[in-house]
Amino acid sequence: MTTLLLCALATSACEKNDTGRVDQVAASTQVPSPQSIAQELAAGNYENAARAAEQAIAANPADAELHLLLARAEARLQNIGAAVAALQASFDTGFHDPRGALNNPDFDGIRSNPIFVKFASQFDRKQKVVSGPARSKPISSIRAGDVSIIENADGSSRIRAGDIELED
Repeated sequence: MTTLLLCALATSACEKNDTGRVDQVAASTQVPSPQSIAQELAAGNYENAARAAEQAIAANPADAELHLLLARAEARLQNIGAAVAALQASFDTGFHDPRGALNNPDFDGIRSNPIFVKFASQFDRKQKVVSGPARSKPISSIRAGDVSIIENADGSSRIRAGDIELED
C-alpha cells in the first residue's frame, strides 16, 4: 500500500513538472509583436528591442516592418552595419516608404556615418539625373477642383494648384 502511494505521488509530481515545462517552453517560443518591439524602442530598451525583433524575424522573415524595427534598434545601439543590413532587408521585403524610414529620428545617431550616407544616397531622388522633360508614368492621381496630386511610378509626386506646380 505504501509503495502504491509513493508511486502515485511520484507520478503526480512528474505530471506537474511535465505540464509546467511545456508551459515554459510555449511561453519562451512566443513571437514578439511589432507593437511590443516598438514599445521596447520607445522605452529605450534597445538591446531588448533588437533581440525581440530578431526573434520575430526568425518567425516571419518576409515582414518588412520587423526588419525596420530591427534597423532602428541597431541604429540606437550604434551598430551601423547591422542597422544598414536590416534597412536593406526591410526595403527588399517591400517596405513602402524608404525615404520616410531613413528620416526616422532613430537614425540620427548614425546619419553622418559614411556607411549610412552611402546607403541612404541611393534613395535620394534629387541626385538622379533625368535627361529631358520626360517624366515617369503616373500611377495614381487625385483631383479636387483646381488642385491635383499625381504620384509617379518612380515614387516622385507633383502637386498642381492652378498654374502653380510643385514637384517632389
